[in-house]
Amino acid sequence: MQYHIETNRIILRELRSLDLDGLFELDSDLDVHKYLGNKPVKTREESIRILESVFNQYKERGIGRFAVIEKSSGDFVGWSGIRFNTEYNMNC
Repeated sequence: MQYHIETNRIILRELRSLDLDGLFELDSDLDVHKYLGNKPVKTREESIRILESVFNQYKERGIGRFAVIEKSSGDFVGWSGIRFNTEYNMNC
């Protein structure tokens, strides 16, 4: 996946291996997961598996999570994305 979206303050781009530290920091935070409805990760290895899963989504579906990068600092500040969902039948 090679998407790159910019606003005045942020950059959305594909997640990369170098985002591991930021991803772990965010996904291990209990307060963050209070609003996501799932449990925080406990180890960096769990975050590595998440990244590997995202990389597979890019290959298999061409979509997935975006890293959210603060433009002024270059810091990883979060993630967002598009989810390919096969659970719903959208026949009209």
